[in-house]
Amino acid sequence: MTIAILFGGQSAEHEVSLVSGKTLIAAAKEAGFAPVPVLIHKDGLWGIDGDQTRLPPEVAVAKLRSLGVAAVFPITHGTGGEDGKLQGFLQTNDIPYVGCDVLGSVLCMDKVAQKLLCKAEGIPVTPFVWTTQGDWEDDPKTFFHKVQTLSVPLFVKPSNQGSSVGITKIDILTEQALSDALQEAFPYDSRVLVEQGVVMAREIEIAVWEEGETLHHSPPGELQVHNAAFYTYDAKYVQDDTEAIIPAEISRTTKEEIHAIVRRAWTLLACRDFARIDFFLDEQGTVLLNEINTLPGMTAISMFPKLFAQANIPLSHIVRSLIERAVQRSTT
Repeated sequence: MTIAILFGGQSAEHEVSLVSGKTLIAAAKEAGFAPVPVLIHKDGLWGIDGDQTRLPPEVAVAKLRSLGVAAVFPITHGTGGEDGKLQGFLQTNDIPYVGCDVLGSVLCMDKVAQKLLCKAEGIPVTPFVWTTQGDWEDDPKTFFHKVQTLSVPLFVKPSNQGSSVGITKIDILTEQALSDALQEAFPYDSRVLVEQGVVMAREIEIAVWEEGETLHHSPPGELQVHNAAFYTYDAKYVQDDTEAIIPAEISRTTKEEIHAIVRRAWTLLACRDFARIDFFLDEQGTVLLNEINTLPGMTAISMFPKLFAQANIPLSHIVRSLIERAVQRSTT
């Protein structure tokens, strides 16, 4: 079966996606597929199978059809590729694809929407406030007073962004510190979240994938960041600052609580196919949902493949299952 692996994209995570794409291409070959690499350049044009010709997306889709592509596996991290835009384009063009549909992609990518929904449904999340760039510029003091209801440390994040891009940690809250952090985040999104940090937090992650009616859970993993203030982009992909402990040393009760939260959030946020789901575990042992990554990294140090490898489930098996699921959706 011929499939297409989409990678690259126009977000700040373009380079990470290139590496994830290579990983998926290798896994697809191992699974017995004939993968067609599709590079989405930073200008939005598509390059197919190493061809230097850059095609508009509509033309590229027609070429993929002519190549007999049965389904697409996008691994385009960040804005434009993970936030529902690409999914909507593929759906409009009747191209079967792996991953969340438009709604699920939007809700999981948008941190403000995700946390508001989870809070409304009683899913535990960290305390937060949010603002738009326009509201902040119109009345910065009012928002500063809202932020003062939270306890430091604070994390200021673009609502739609991944890989810790545009995030600032605030240890001492002042109007200037908040302003500087917001100015760091606003270039990435006009909506920004200010989130209360978790004291003595442990960062626990699990990977999940759907096969038939079953939602498979990987063993939990714990991330320990040694030489960075938090799990920054560099700590993830550049520096050797992060240690992954798999399986994480957590109680059976905590593991069951994490699985229960996953089931609730999976349905609430219209998730589909696969994801990496991140949690905080505070010093009292309270489990807090941090975020859901619907197109998680697939680099050599990425947690999704490492977590399932711990369970002796190769990435090639998961890729085959997900492609078959996408093709089946298109015929029912």
